Amino acid sequence: MKRCIWLLALWAAVGWNGRGDALTIYRIGGADLPPPELDTPYKFVQLEWEAVDTKAHGGVVQMALGPAAIAPQQLDSTVNLTPLLNDRGGSIETLQTIVGFAAFPARDAPMFDGDPTTHFLGDGDWGGDYGRVKNKLLIFDLGGNFIVDRIKFYPRERFLDTRFIESFVIGTSDGDPLKERTREYTVGGEGGQFRDYDVIYNITENTQSEIELSIPAEPIRQLMFEAPPNTRGVWELAEFELYGTGFAPASQYISNVIDLGSVASLGDLQWSGVAEGGADVNLSMRSGGDDDPNTYWRLTFRGDERSRFGTNGSALRLSTYNRLERGERAGITPDTENWSDWSPPYDFAMGEDKLFADRPRRYVQLKADFASQKDAGGRLDFLQFSISDPPVATLALAEIVPVRVRTGEVTSFTYAILPQLSDNDLGFDTIEIETPVEVVSIDAVR
Repeated sequence: MKRCIWLLALWAAVGWNGRGDALTIYRIGGADLPPPELDTPYKFVQLEWEAVDTKAHGGVVQMALGPAAIAPQQLDSTVNLTPLLNDRGGSIETLQTIVGFAAFPARDAPMFDGDPTTHFLGDGDWGGDYGRVKNKLLIFDLGGNFIVDRIKFYPRERFLDTRFIESFVIGTSDGDPLKERTREYTVGGEGGQFRDYDVIYNITENTQSEIELSIPAEPIRQLMFEAPPNTRGVWELAEFELYGTGFAPASQYISNVIDLGSVASLGDLQWSGVAEGGADVNLSMRSGGDDDPNTYWRLTFRGDERSRFGTNGSALRLSTYNRLERGERAGITPDTENWSDWSPPYDFAMGEDKLFADRPRRYVQLKADFASQKDAGGRLDFLQFSISDPPVATLALAEIVPVRVRTGEVTSFTYAILPQLSDNDLGFDTIEIETPVEVVSIDAVR
């Protein structure tokens, strides 16, 4: 049975290992699928989409995870999002004296409890601020960028004729920090906390009790509501409702760092899924020599000096970085010494390709980026890859000459390879070279 090296990528293809215990296949997702059927013995490792863990450097953004597949989150236009924001990673904040923006107090809860018989009274007393906060301000954070279809707010039924809001402002923000201080409407309070929004409604002479307003069909991160006290009487809100629609425009899944157990040759990557018309699914991977793809930095408070080490002299890790005081944290950067960069995106329509690596690696991480339209998303059923442990070779250096030729002319190339084999490496007896055009002849192998 042949053992081979494919150009510079040291990988173990099915059936190419001389030892049956060398091949391992990992699969993330596709829990309802059986293991692959192969003629070659192999070890199979099943991983779950839902097992993603930030402590293992995994993460999700606006994703719906299930045993069989993952997909971008999709909003149901008939479901009121307001009571669900906290569970979806969002929040509702209000402006309070001294502390500035903070989670809404208990007295605001009736507006978001889904019960139209409870209420918040807009009488100008916004909760012990002694008149220093002039207007009632609510900030609805969706936890990510979504399209909000409409908003709706109203008083209790028995006060429909008397407790309507005379004036209010509705604004939106996509959360882009580069646009801060450029939007037209700024809100804030003491302590220097300010936020700005694009105004979509500025109503000054309202006489309607039940307000339902459409929102421009553009992805937003936050919706702002501000209302002063009425000039005559008081207003109240029984419920403030948000209704979204469509897929999250941008979603991401990053797997946990996968420990292969020891240094191994990386082989094939396979996947299954769907990208609907107008949507994209971009897959990429990276590999490393340790279990943390990041470098963590600490401010030493000696000018602008930063250090990768804690005060005890040990290199910072995720757990120790998170224990630093907020003012000590100086950022996280990719560990370019021990990890590769993320690979270029794979062609999703192909369904398979090679794992990119310039040497055998022990740690692997996979990423899926989804770009969706309002009515078009994607789905990823599984990611599956193979490795060879022990590796085929520890290292292989290669070169090809000439490196530049004229197009349309028959040219003779020389390909040279220098392998570095360790005692436990499988070795190889075949070299396969993939070319973009048909080869005219092979003149010599030596």
